Amino acid sequence: MKKIQILTLLFLALFFSAFDYKSIDSLKKSCENNNSSACVSLGIIYEYELADTLQLRFEKAKTMYQKACDLKDRQACKYLKSLLEKRYLFAREVVDKHGFVYYGFVYSNDDKNFIIKPQFIDVMYLSDEIIAARFDEKNDYKWGLINQKPRCLSRHNLTM
Repeated sequence: MKKIQILTLLFLALFFSAFDYKSIDSLKKSCENNNSSACVSLGIIYEYELADTLQLRFEKAKTMYQKACDLKDRQACKYLKSLLEKRYLFAREVVDKHGFVYYGFVYSNDDKNFIIKPQFIDVMYLSDEIIAARFDEKNDYKWGLINQKPRCLSRHNLTM
């Protein structure tokens, strides 16, 4: 199983290194001109590129797949359905009545219900699997680590 994962990552690395910015710009222009195949290609690139956070990659891929699906591309609709069935844990910003910003966590396929209620003053994606979250306890800033399960790897009074 590990060998398959390594080979898949190697293939994706080679696949994405073959794209230069001109190629991606060309795909973007074609997608803007309602070329569904270009939108699907961009969706795949965005879903698996390593440069952005998981949340940003998810949103970009979802947008491209949705556009191609709206253009009646059946393969894009399958990709979109598959993407939306995945459950990723994302930080969501909430502003309280005093104007303070807090972050809570929601699943990508249900962004209305908090899995972990808003109580963090900062979040940082360390990887696709682990998120660091900082909360303020009387100005003594503490960090906790949360994984995609969502389970707290480093627990400190997190309310779930």
